[in-house]
Amino acid sequence: MKSKMKSKKSITGMSMLIALLLGVFVFLLVAFIVPSLLGKGKAEASDNIQATEDQDQDGISNYFDKCKCIAAETDNGCPSGTNADDPLHNPYDKCPKEMCPSWKPQPPIDGCV
Repeated sequence: MKSKMKSKKSITGMSMLIALLLGVFVFLLVAFIVPSLLGKGKAEASDNIQATEDQDQDGISNYFDKCKCIAAETDNGCPSGTNADDPLHNPYDKCPKEMCPSWKPQPPIDGCV
């Protein structure tokens, strides 16, 4: 009977060791990997929130506004006579540098240098 008791104790000890190692693994996973994943999501959420803002207060959110810093009462947010579909059109004209996109246009565009 004593031999069975020793094996039950060793199985219980081994189970506790495995549970402890599993707990350490989960702790490390939560402590180091999850925050970096959440940080990426936070940056994306910040970009989405900024896109819903209306810098020039013309009633068209920055995401849809073709002239982000020039107020106008048109459907595309640009003053009438502005060709917003022109490839050389700068939607960030007259914007503060904080609003400029992270990409660097070549050549630099007025308002985002």
